[in-house]
Amino acid sequence: MLEYTSIIAAFAAFILAFIAVLNYLSRPILITSIERHTDDIRKLLDRWLEQLPRVEAKKPNEIPDYEDTAPTTRLPVENESLFSDLPKHDKFNVLGRWKEYKSKLELYHKDRLAFLSDVRQEVERQTGLNYDPKFKHGLTWYAFQAVYETFFEEQTDGRLKWRDSIRRLERNREGTELRANGRGMIKVTPQELPRTEKIFTDMVTNIRSIIGDEKYDEWRTRTLKLYIEKRDLDTNYYKLQQRISDFKSIPLMTGKCKYIRRRDYLL
Repeated sequence: MLEYTSIIAAFAAFILAFIAVLNYLSRPILITSIERHTDDIRKLLDRWLEQLPRVEAKKPNEIPDYEDTAPTTRLPVENESLFSDLPKHDKFNVLGRWKEYKSKLELYHKDRLAFLSDVRQEVERQTGLNYDPKFKHGLTWYAFQAVYETFFEEQTDGRLKWRDSIRRLERNREGTELRANGRGMIKVTPQELPRTEKIFTDMVTNIRSIIGDEKYDEWRTRTLKLYIEKRDLDTNYYKLQQRISDFKSIPLMTGKCKYIRRRDYLL
């Protein structure tokens, strides 16, 4: 009797296992389709996270590169056909956050370049020299960098890395070049050098006396605004990261989209 019971139990277990396999194999194609689509979207979101352009949001006191261009906020991932499908599944307003972040990033970049342009024009006006990338007669990019970065550091009690070196400007034998830390700043004629050296030194070590209170206060307001924009960008960057991660956590990306067959929408 016991043996007969064991046989029945084994047979029942076999039947249950067989039914489970049949159920799995006969799942609607819909489930498989949704799971595959979900996996594809998660991989897309991973690529998006890797491409988020926080690197473009440089510190305000770091001078933009010469002829710096607007940040690349149109990411490669946005050109993928699957990216246009995200609104069908976005329950966390990730795309809205991304649009807002891009707008702020572009504004920050624009404001930095505008301030740098103003600094450059003021240095050129005060010294009577123009930017000369070939270093034949005029100012190099390092001259603008020294004034730009020192002004920021003054507003934040930072380490004034340029000030001491500018006070000890080096001249070449011909008396036509001014250098700081081995970097060429200015190249002029020997007759122009004494006046140019004094004005440029004052622009780094005592800029208020050169540009005046009104211009100084205007620059100060702009630098503080840039710091606020940068802080806001950092906050939004981390929030956007979290929203994308939340998007990834959706168990199944259901909804009406071209990647899921029409008859599957009923589920």
